[in-house]
This record gives sequence, C-alpha cells and structure tokens, in this order.
Amino acid sequence: MTQISIITANNKMQKEIKLTKSHYLLYLDAPKHLWAYVNDKIEKKDVDTFTQNLFEQGYQVQEYAKEYILQYLIPQKYHNTNQYNFELTKSDEFFEIRIDFIIFNAETNKWDIYEIKSTNSIKPIHKRDITFQYLVLQKHFDIGESYILHLNKEYERIGKMAIEELFTATNVSVDIQELIDTVNQERYDALQIINNPDPTQIDSCIKPKHCPCINLCHPDLPEHPIYEIRRISGSKSKVAFLESNYGKDINNIPSDSILGKNALTTPQRQQVDVAQSGNTIFEKFNISEMIDSLVFPLYFIDYESFNPAIPMYERYKPYDQMPFQYSLHIKTDPQSPMIHKEFIETEKVDPSINLIKAMQNDICERGSIIIWSKFERTQNNAIKRRYPQYTDLIDNMNNRLWDLMEIFQKNYYLHPDFRGSYSIKKVLPVLVPELTYKNMAISDGSMAMTKWVQMVYGGGITATAYSDTEEYESEPVDIAAIEIDRNQKETIKNDLLRYCELDTFAMVKILDVILEKV
Repeated sequence: MTQISIITANNKMQKEIKLTKSHYLLYLDAPKHLWAYVNDKIEKKDVDTFTQNLFEQGYQVQEYAKEYILQYLIPQKYHNTNQYNFELTKSDEFFEIRIDFIIFNAETNKWDIYEIKSTNSIKPIHKRDITFQYLVLQKHFDIGESYILHLNKEYERIGKMAIEELFTATNVSVDIQELIDTVNQERYDALQIINNPDPTQIDSCIKPKHCPCINLCHPDLPEHPIYEIRRISGSKSKVAFLESNYGKDINNIPSDSILGKNALTTPQRQQVDVAQSGNTIFEKFNISEMIDSLVFPLYFIDYESFNPAIPMYERYKPYDQMPFQYSLHIKTDPQSPMIHKEFIETEKVDPSINLIKAMQNDICERGSIIIWSKFERTQNNAIKRRYPQYTDLIDNMNNRLWDLMEIFQKNYYLHPDFRGSYSIKKVLPVLVPELTYKNMAISDGSMAMTKWVQMVYGGGITATAYSDTEEYESEPVDIAAIEIDRNQKETIKNDLLRYCELDTFAMVKILDVILEKV
C-alpha cells in the first residue's frame, strides 16, 4: 500500500504518514498550520486552560453518548443488533479515518455512521469532518444514512438525568453528497501541502493572535497589522485582497474610494484612521449623554461562571452558564469611599441560588449597576427562569444595568492601542497602565472557571456520574477527583476573589479616566 511521504525543506524524506481527519482540519484552519505540524514547526505547543476544558468536556460527552447509543439508539432503532463498532479505524491508499460509531441497519441492509460532537448544534466544519470520513468508509462499507450525534440544546434537566433526551441525531446524508466534491478536492490539496518542501508559498492564517506558528505564518508582523481590524477575519476575501495589494500593515490601507467593493465598514474605517493618524477618538457628547444617565449609588459588578456540557443541576440545559462568583464595588455618592463586597460558592450546590441571595443583601433597589458587556443581564434572566421567586428583584436589577463597554464598542472612545478590541483586558493597559492582570495566579476567565471546578469538585468536572442502578443521581459525583487539601482550596479561593475584584476595580478606574476627560 502506497503512503504519502513528507519531504522536508532539505528534500530529505522525514517520515511516511497518511492524511488523517486531524490533518485535514488543520489544513482548513490554515494550510501553513498543517505544514508546520507535519514538519515539527509548531511553536505554541502548550494547551491553554480553555482548550483543555473543552477536551475534558468532549471526553465526558463521548462517554454519555455511548450510554445513549447502547441503551436507547440500538434497542429502539436497530432492534438490539450486535453488528456495530465504536471508534472504528479504516484507511485507503492515502487517507485514514476513525469513525465514532458505525452500525448495520437490517432494514436497509446498509451501514449507518454516527459522528459524535460535544456541541449543542451542528457547525459547517462538522459536515466537512464527517464527509472526510465518509469518503474513506464508502470503500469498505455500503453506507446508508449518516448522522451527527450532538447534545440537544432544548433539553432541560428536571430531576434525574433523562439521557434519552440529552442527545439529538441529525441526518446529514444530503449535506455529505453536496460536499463530496469539495472535500475530496480539499483533502488532495492538503496532501500537496504535506509534500511541499517550501512553505513560503503556502497560505498563512489570518489570526496571528491565535497562531501556533507565528514566526512561520507571520514573520516581521508590523506594529498594527491588518488582522487586528475589528471583525476582519470574518471576510477571508477582504483579507486576501488587502494582503495581496497593500501588505499586512494597516498604514498601507488606502481610502474606501480606492478599495471599491472591498471598502471597510464604518467602525473598521474609524479604527484604521485612528491607527494611521495616531490620534484618539473621544466623542464627548455621546459619552456625556451616557454618563448623565448614571444614578448613585453606583454598583460595579462582574460575574464568573462555568458552563458544563452536561447539565449538573435542575433547570439547566447543555452548556448553560452557572455563575459561581461576583465582585461588587459600591460608590454611594461622588465623595464617598469605595466599598467592596464579594461572593463565591464553595459547596457542591447550584451556585446561582446563593449568588442571587447574596446580591439581594448587597444591592439596594436604587442606583446604576455598571457591567462590562451583556453577560450579567443574560445570567440574571437565566436565574429568573430557574428561580421565578426572584423575578421582581432581577427585573429591578436589569432595568438599572449600565454597560460601560458600550463606550468602546460603539467607538465613542477609540485609541490606536486598543487594537480593534473593546475587551477590558485591552482597554485597561492603555487607560490605567498601573493596573495589570500579569503575574496574577488567576489571570483570565477560563482559568478562573477551571480553578473553581478544582476547588469545589476536586478535579475535572464530570457533572453527574452514571450509576450501577441505571439512574442518574441528582447530586454531582466527581469521577476524576484530584485530592485538594484545605490549604490548597483556600489558596484557590483567595486567588479567585482577587481576580474577580480586579475586574470590577478596573471598571471603577476606567470610568474615572472617562469622567476626567468629560
């Protein structure tokens, strides 16, 4: 059987492989990422906290999906047949795949395939994924129907876990037929990338911030590259046009009249103009209008949350957020000193109920509640749905929310060093450089989420474990426990409190800067 050879830049055979689905997905991410991977040029090899959490959640969903297949899918749809395989590996001359589940359908006399996804919806990449696998499997089996098995976003846990409602099997057979020619061409294009000894002519990614081989994809990146233009990565054709005609530097981008059909949006053009001029936009009138709506006392609040794939508690759906912590800075009047209050759940219970009870004590019925983005409003509404007895309290709070981020999101305040972002972690270093998240034990939301799970549940979150009685327990059971002693828990708790406190204090100081300018 012939195998594809990987040739290094020195034209020496390095090793022989077949193109796998993982290779193909890397190619779709960026052709040069695939080349870097097979030639051992990946620079960013450490898995970040957020990605590691996704992996763990994916493993958990796979186990639940197997239970669903064995207990419900096979008995009900396939009449308890024993002709099936989990994680079946197959290959042909150039390609190798591993399908999650394949089963013989006695009614059609064909084999149905299932690809398991830990998401609660189907993404375009998932259809390409299963099409890649179909192209190999059809050479070994007479394929009938093809399904993507994913979490049911409408399922809401009430009482014990209803695993028969947890998943949805979506038939994508028609989608596969529509994609076959495209995916077949792409996989052979990917083979050409693997065999190419020279990466210089291979397409790079358009997201340097997340690039695993930045020196290969983007050597000599300018101070303000075109990739930091807000939402530019959503239009690959526009990026390609700018790259080919004006290079990677924002300073080279001409006026919209010259760009023609590739003209920038108004927010994009504002950002480019600011970057090119070095000047700052500060729309005093619009900002003043927003400021004038503030009512004392001012409450600066921020939540931290965790979103398990498998619902852990009643009235949660897959990937619903569980707010477990808040920080609250309070200024009762312009001359009063700042007051700080906080809450963090440390017990194995639904954290949102105690969180809302704590806020009931900490926030009075009058005054503006200052947030950064609409996340807190979304979570308030979710808590109201789960605990309707707090409807009046939450409606009152939601009516008083004031989003500080809007000043930056709407480009009322635009600085070249925001780099197209209105994240608080991009705004803070520019406006309040003395405050920083650097060197903190917990420095971002994904790390906070992971550490909280470790503190409360003793390791990787597992939601509810499947028991020997074939029923799902109503209380969380940790099946991947890591021993955490009392001192470690206390350290994590303090680190979480300090991180969340900085989020709200950052809002206080950013607003101070704005008030000074107004």
